[in-house]
Amino acid sequence: MFFRIVFREIHHRFLNFILGVFSVFIAVACLTGGMGLLKSFDLETEALIGEQEKKLQQRLDEFTDEVRKITKKMGFNLIILPARQDLTEMWAQDFSSATMPQEYARKLADSKVMTVRHLMPVLQKKIYWDTLKKEVILIGIQGEIPLMHRAARKPILRPIKPGTAVLGHLVATDLSLKKGDTVSLMGRGFTVGEVLSERGGKDDISIWVDLDTVQEMLELKGRINAIWALECHCAWADLPKVRKEVEKILPDTRVVEYKTMALARAEFRWQTKEHGEQEIETKKAERAELRAEREKLAAVLIPLIILGSGIWIAVLAFSNVKDRQSEIGVLRAIGVRSRTIMLVFLARAGLTGVTGAVTGYIAATAGLHLIKGETFWSFLSVVTMIGAAFFLSCAASWIPALIGANQDPADILREE
Repeated sequence: MFFRIVFREIHHRFLNFILGVFSVFIAVACLTGGMGLLKSFDLETEALIGEQEKKLQQRLDEFTDEVRKITKKMGFNLIILPARQDLTEMWAQDFSSATMPQEYARKLADSKVMTVRHLMPVLQKKIYWDTLKKEVILIGIQGEIPLMHRAARKPILRPIKPGTAVLGHLVATDLSLKKGDTVSLMGRGFTVGEVLSERGGKDDISIWVDLDTVQEMLELKGRINAIWALECHCAWADLPKVRKEVEKILPDTRVVEYKTMALARAEFRWQTKEHGEQEIETKKAERAELRAEREKLAAVLIPLIILGSGIWIAVLAFSNVKDRQSEIGVLRAIGVRSRTIMLVFLARAGLTGVTGAVTGYIAATAGLHLIKGETFWSFLSVVTMIGAAFFLSCAASWIPALIGANQDPADILREE
């Protein structure tokens, strides 16, 4: 009987019911739409920032690969020297006068060092060559020492076979030597294994021989004066990091960087990274500011809409109670209790809220899908909206329902 009275009440004052539903519909649609638009804005921000980060990473990867190729092509860019070597003297004569044990190179290779690779022990000295009647740079090298903790890599320099010499461009030109010719140096005979192309530096006046032979010629058995290495990309532009790791393994050595192209490229890479990260942070700040402005607008408009909806429902409820006074008097006269009458009005208000919430949520969700192409439906949001609308409608109708239910039926019928 209770629900029949409720539905008959709705049917009898259907326009009043529809106006109430429309009021809740507007409030829920605005609230759902506002939340959906903010969510959409967050997703757009996330996608935009993600795209910028992806582009930045692609640029950094391209730079990394480019620097790696340039550095590999350029050759060794680090020299590990005895700690006692004076750098002014070394740069003046192009080689270290101090020496260190050859086994240092093997010790470094076996230490799982991470900041350097392509290790090559070297012994070099400037000598006067009687045949050429000029000073040349004698360089003794051996094959690169493999790093046991890293995968095998293609060597930068190939080892030189014993009894073979590689001549710099100017040396070969001045003596009219070519590959396969023989040459005498410090009382030893060598076959020219290769003539280097013109490089525009000290390599043009160098003679390259295997390390063991040079050590014998210079009477420095088991000694070297440098370890050539290639700086790992994990430490580009961070020479102190390299020094710290190498000098921890070989305390009586020092590390110097002598070819700056890779370093310059690396610094440009880090500048690009820093600039890109600043752009991303700026974009995040801009998007956060825009979102804050939208939140402020929503924080003003949505409460006003909800308040307006509640007032409108209360007005409709007062109007309905006033128009139904005669029915209320009859019901009270036949024994229907005031609590039941009040529950009828509150049930009507609850149905108004639920109907408006469901239709408003569906409309807002469908509209967002059409406009943004995204769906923000969730069970929790549906339950929340329905519960909030039910509570709002019942709260707005509470006083009108209380007034209508507590009127004296005798007074009502007398007025009628």
